[in-house]
Amino acid sequence: MKDTTKNDFGIVKIHKKVISSIASIATKEVDGVIRIGGNLKSRIFEILRKDDYFGIDVEIDKNNEVKITIPVVIKYGFNLPQVAGQIQDNVRKAMERMTDLSLKEINIEVQKIERG
Repeated sequence: MKDTTKNDFGIVKIHKKVISSIASIATKEVDGVIRIGGNLKSRIFEILRKDDYFGIDVEIDKNNEVKITIPVVIKYGFNLPQVAGQIQDNVRKAMERMTDLSLKEINIEVQKIERG
């Protein structure tokens, strides 16, 4: 499913992969994030294709509201709620800056802690 916006010149469609990519880049900009988590399938895709947005889940409802779930691996020693809040804030700002999407939720799943 794609988010669709109509303007005077036609239709603009934003694919879920674009939303995931923006969220991935914004997440990795936050200090303390080692990588986007995910399951084994997403890790294999990341290794083979160099894409790490596969672990990010994007849902767009009938009202064009977006729900994003981002699994992350955080560096040992960082405050988990603080890093998660910074990820949410950075993703929200990036989405507002780059798209006109209405974000309903940005959920962060801390899947693992690693020494960096």
